[in-house]
Amino acid sequence: MHGFATSDWVPLLNLLTDDFTFWFPIGAYHGLNVGKDRAKEFFLICYRSIWSNRQINFS
Repeated sequence: MHGFATSDWVPLLNLLTDDFTFWFPIGAYHGLNVGKDRAKEFFLICYRSIWSNRQINFS
């Protein structure tokens, strides 16, 4: 699973469930975050902030 390197996040997203949780210390995602969709949003923002000129595959 190399989403940042390959732009293919599907393998990682396929491992997540709707009750997946993650915690982030700052910003719009501060605190506890719940769900696969919330993780997908977070990964997209992280990815775009690092690699703003690359395509991303979430299909």
